[in-house]
Amino acid sequence: MLENGGRILTAAVGVVALVAALIYAGHGIITRPVDRAIGPDTSIVEEAEAQGDGGSPGEEGSSGGAPGSEPGQATGGSTPGGETGPGGGSGGGGGSGATYPEPEPYTETSIDIVTPSPVAVDVTLPQIAGGDPKITDTFNSRIRADLNDRITETAAGGRLTGSDGEVAHIGDNVISGVLLVTAEDDQSAVDLADTVVVGIDSGAVLTLDDLFTDTDAGLQQLAAASRTLGPSTDAGTSFNATAVTADAKLFSRWVATPDGMRIYFEEGAVAPSSYGLVELTVPWDELGDVLDPDMSAVVTS
Repeated sequence: MLENGGRILTAAVGVVALVAALIYAGHGIITRPVDRAIGPDTSIVEEAEAQGDGGSPGEEGSSGGAPGSEPGQATGGSTPGGETGPGGGSGGGGGSGATYPEPEPYTETSIDIVTPSPVAVDVTLPQIAGGDPKITDTFNSRIRADLNDRITETAAGGRLTGSDGEVAHIGDNVISGVLLVTAEDDQSAVDLADTVVVGIDSGAVLTLDDLFTDTDAGLQQLAAASRTLGPSTDAGTSFNATAVTADAKLFSRWVATPDGMRIYFEEGAVAPSSYGLVELTVPWDELGDVLDPDMSAVVTS
């Protein structure tokens, strides 16, 4: 009997202990502070937003474009010196921002070429300065080469003189010049002209083939206009319209001016030699149908 009573007492004590443990645990759960739920770390996003443009790499207009993006897409922020790179993005980079000087405009200049022998030369050579060095060199070297050719053609003991050459026109897209000289010997003197026309965008010396979409058609229209306008030149009624044909050599010496295509006819070609070189300007409107549309914007500038 006592043994059974002891067992019952032991079991009762165990139940009381279990209940006490449950009560203590429940109290801890109820009274413990509830922690705030922790979501994804937003510190990187917040830092990016605080730094400026934000935006994901490659987004148009963002400062964080992917390296190698093509123009028109966002590229990697600013270039060195603080300049904004293609595709948007605000300045960053080192330095306070670089500035580059505007290229100097093209200007007319000249040099005097004087040599005593074997050909006596006293010529003012038209030149240009400033602008793109390649364009400047093309113009200057070409007109100097023309002078060298004239010196070679002049017999030893002869003279080559001239001071009327000029840079005829400096436009937005074209530069034209003419070298005017007189070659003399003991028996005669002849006036000569050499021209150069350089496209500023192409950097090339322009020819009749460049000027017209169809060179033959262009020469035909050029000849027709010249026959009509010929009497308005210094040759007047002595201008020989029948001598004007669609010959490329006849029209090979020309310059581009705002008023039109100025042609230098060789001495004796369309008028008596006593008139010397005959200058005639054909308005661009007279050639509108045969001018290459792209070239028209160049030579008329």
